Amino acid sequence: MPLHEDIIGTGDYLLPIDYLHLLVTFSALRGVTANELLEGSGILVEQLIQNPAHVRIDSFNQAIDNLIDLDSDPLLPFEFGLLLSKQSHGPLGLAGQSSGNLREYFEVLQSYIASRTGYTLEIPTRSQGAFFRISVVVTPPNASAAVIKFHVISNLVSIAWIVRMLTQGQSDKFEEVIQLVWPAPDIRVPDHLVPAGASLLFHQEDNLLQYKLAHMRTALKSRNTTTQKVALEQCDALMAFPPAGAGITEQIVWVFQRTYPELPTIRQVSHHLNISPATLKRRLNAVGTTFQELKNHERFSRVTRMLKCSNLPLSKIAHDSGYSDASNLVKAFRAYVGQTPAQYRNAHKGG
Repeated sequence: MPLHEDIIGTGDYLLPIDYLHLLVTFSALRGVTANELLEGSGILVEQLIQNPAHVRIDSFNQAIDNLIDLDSDPLLPFEFGLLLSKQSHGPLGLAGQSSGNLREYFEVLQSYIASRTGYTLEIPTRSQGAFFRISVVVTPPNASAAVIKFHVISNLVSIAWIVRMLTQGQSDKFEEVIQLVWPAPDIRVPDHLVPAGASLLFHQEDNLLQYKLAHMRTALKSRNTTTQKVALEQCDALMAFPPAGAGITEQIVWVFQRTYPELPTIRQVSHHLNISPATLKRRLNAVGTTFQELKNHERFSRVTRMLKCSNLPLSKIAHDSGYSDASNLVKAFRAYVGQTPAQYRNAHKGG
């Protein structure tokens, strides 16, 4: 084994190693050792000690699965979300806290989240009537239902806490709402795990954090245009190229996420990677796959994410994934996955 590896674990998506270190610390506080946490993840504790730059997402998610298996406390994601809110989050955190107001903060978060998550998460936002809504979408298609639930809840809770910290003294009456598609846990979520005055609603159509639109004008006391400019330049630099050491399939996944929601052609992907289409095909052939296979995988990954992470009607999912209607999506999905979307949702929605 080399003395130092910049990337450890398995999977097509890369996540900064900071978050695995945080998970190890969180687990240790709950009596789960690093060896127990990393079992079956393809990562040795010795590799983690070498402090690599990134961890591959399948290994990170396996660690979360292990934690959930070893500690069945339904409050785990709420507690991890509180811990997550206290981290610096690199240039993204600095750019966000330097924003002029909450609306600008969420614009930064949505546009630059990939500088910290490597496209393993998306944070879409939207205004709807008198409300402003923030969602969390888990990108890796093979994440288990339990892992998706952990990521979604912990990140929504974390964002709610960060907003309170950024607007201290001004947000006592925000009355934000955290909506989750899952049933309420068997035990009550303690008040200290969510901001005071926030509402938790379960069995909802979608996972989201909701504020009154008027609150988006709330100024941040930490606003600083000079600091934000420097931080955003660092975020741009982090997102400009795939992480060093990424393989050809990881680089293509990076382009797919970089161009979301569009699915680019092979020529467009080649342009992003600064290689010719012929070279791209040759490199893919060397690892036993084709561009069309990766593109199909990405298309249906987006559909399965919506099926697993929301209660959106099939007509809406079909529209958002580029199909003319639900029947065309059903036909294509059955041919690719071997199940209808309804069968897939029923099989994977739990957790």
